[in-house]
Amino acid sequence: MASTKEIRRRIKSVRSTRQITKAMQLVSAVKMRSSQRAALASRTYARLSWAMLKQLGAQLPASLHPLLSVRAPIRREAVVLIAANRGLAGSFTAGLLEHAAAYLRERRAAGVAVDVILLGKRGRAIATRYGFSVTAEFERLDAYSDLAQTLPIAQLAMKDFLAHTYDQVTLVYTEFYSTLRQTPMTAVLLPTRLDALKAALERTVGELEDDDGREPEYLFEPSPADVLSTLLPRFIEMQVYQAALESLASEHSARMVAMKNATDAASDLIADLTLAYNQLRQAGITKELAEISAGRLAVT
Repeated sequence: MASTKEIRRRIKSVRSTRQITKAMQLVSAVKMRSSQRAALASRTYARLSWAMLKQLGAQLPASLHPLLSVRAPIRREAVVLIAANRGLAGSFTAGLLEHAAAYLRERRAAGVAVDVILLGKRGRAIATRYGFSVTAEFERLDAYSDLAQTLPIAQLAMKDFLAHTYDQVTLVYTEFYSTLRQTPMTAVLLPTRLDALKAALERTVGELEDDDGREPEYLFEPSPADVLSTLLPRFIEMQVYQAALESLASEHSARMVAMKNATDAASDLIADLTLAYNQLRQAGITKELAEISAGRLAVT
C-alpha cells in the first residue's frame, strides 16, 4: 500500500497536469469559436456560388471548360489530405488517417496511381506507412482568415489537372457539424461535377434552394462563358479554403472536448487520491490511539 507521502506526491502531480489540460481546454475553446464562425460564414459564399454555377451549367455544355472535363479511365489521381499539425485532439487524427488510408488503399487496388498533397504534418504518417508518394507539402496554419492562405494548394491542383498530370483530384478532410460531431469526408475536387458538388454542399450548407422552392435568376455579363471561366477557378479555390476551415473547426472542437475530458478525469483522480489519503491518515491516527490506550492499560 502506498504511503501518505507517495499519495501526496501523486496528488500534486495530477493537479499540475490538470492545470495544463485546463489551460489547453480554454485556449482550444477560443480557437474553436473563432474557427467555427469562419467555417459557418464561408458557407454563405458557397451557397451563392452554387446557385450561379447551377444556372451556368444549365446554359453551357460541360466541354466548354477543361476543369469540367471528366476523364475515363482514371489512371493517376492526386489526393489533397488536410490533417492536423499536433495531437492531443482525441480520435480526430486517428479517425481521419484511418479514413484516408482506406480510400488510398481502395484506389490503389483499383489500379490508380495515387500521389498525396499534404496540408498538416500529421498526414505524413499515411505516406510513410503505406508507401504513397508525397508530391507537395504545405504548412497548416492555426487560423485561416483569407482565401489567399490556401490559394497555392488550389492552384497546384488546377495546374496539374489541366496539364493532364492527374485525371482526378480528391479532397480528404474532416467536415464540421457540431462541437461533438466531426466526420472524415472524401470529395472530388476536379473535375467539377455539379451533381456531386450539390450533394457535398448540402451535407454542409443544407438545402441550396430558397425556402419558397424558387431559385434566384442571374443575368450573366458579358456572357455565360466568360463568367464561367472566371467563377469556376474561384469556386475551386473556395472549396479548398472551405475544407481547410471545416478541418480546423473540427480539430479545435475535438481538442477542446479531449482536454475537457482529461481535466474532468484528473479531477476525479484527485478526489479518489484525496479519499485514499484521508483513509490512510485516519487509519494511522486510529492505530496510534489504540497503541496509546494499550500502553496506558499496561501501565495501570
